Amino acid sequence: MKDKFISKYWGYLFLLIPIILQVIFFYLPTIRGVIFSFTNWTGLTDNYDYIGFKNYTAIFSDPKFIKTIKFTIIFTIGMILGQVSIGILVARALNAKLRTSNFFRGVFFFPAVIATVTIGMIFKQIFAYGIPLIGETFHIDFLKENLLSNPKTVVYAVLFVALWQGVATPTIIFLAGLQSIPQEILEAAAIDGASKRQIFKRQIASPS
Repeated sequence: MKDKFISKYWGYLFLLIPIILQVIFFYLPTIRGVIFSFTNWTGLTDNYDYIGFKNYTAIFSDPKFIKTIKFTIIFTIGMILGQVSIGILVARALNAKLRTSNFFRGVFFFPAVIATVTIGMIFKQIFAYGIPLIGETFHIDFLKENLLSNPKTVVYAVLFVALWQGVATPTIIFLAGLQSIPQEILEAAAIDGASKRQIFKRQIASPS
């Protein structure tokens, strides 16, 4: 009976450890964080008092928090639309049968394997010195200063860097979808009179 029970449920033991770790290091801290959000705890002492929703009232009336929310919304929408649209276009270009296709596939995926800290240091120098130099050379006013220090351009600068690194993964996914379609189907569609635009639209609509 014991051996039968073990043979039937031993696989669940492999799930037990990650579930326990998830509870200890994610769910419990999250619950504690929610509880502490209703207190005046500073994080430096063991003493705190419950103050209800005062923290939430204060943060939602803070102009800096509202700006942060706006930035997050713009950044999120830009990332979603940018990764999808740019990923599709790049995947379409890389799907072409060229001798240099493999080279460019590696080039486009290269940013995804670079550490975020390294990318931050690279673009910090680019925005601080490279782009202002270009602005001075070609007399482009808005490029003469660091884009990260300008409130009007910082969102687009950060979004550009994030897209530069993040577009690689959706590009690979779209490229895999495009290459999964047999060439015979595409040739048959062309013979039947489908335009390149129609073929491309159907490829994106159902890549499998």
